[in-house]
Amino acid sequence: MARLKDLISRFALGLGGIGIALVAVLDSSFIPLPGVVDGSILFLSRQEASRWPYYAGMATGGSMLGCYLLYSLGRKGGHAFLQKRFKEKHVSAGLETFRRHGLLAIVVPSILPPPAPFKLFVLLA
Repeated sequence: MARLKDLISRFALGLGGIGIALVAVLDSSFIPLPGVVDGSILFLSRQEASRWPYYAGMATGGSMLGCYLLYSLGRKGGHAFLQKRFKEKHVSAGLETFRRHGLLAIVVPSILPPPAPFKLFVLLA
């Protein structure tokens, strides 16, 4: 996995902002890549400090797109999609959290560091 992360990181750095956005899509949807997007932003921003807003914006946009893709798959696949990927007790607990706290069920996991179960809550939405 470390080798794959290194390869993806080099890919992102080679493409600049577009690479950061593509990696952010993967990280927020299907393949967790903790630290790759952040490290890429830091590395590229050190080389060209004036472009940090661009890199941060590309990471944000890519992350939003990745979450939307995951959300769309969950919406299309419904409860059966969730049951294939998560234990029933986790799905039930997540649904109860949504019933009690609404939007906070997405906001809080989104700002927690890994391995917080963010993808489960995106799918539950």
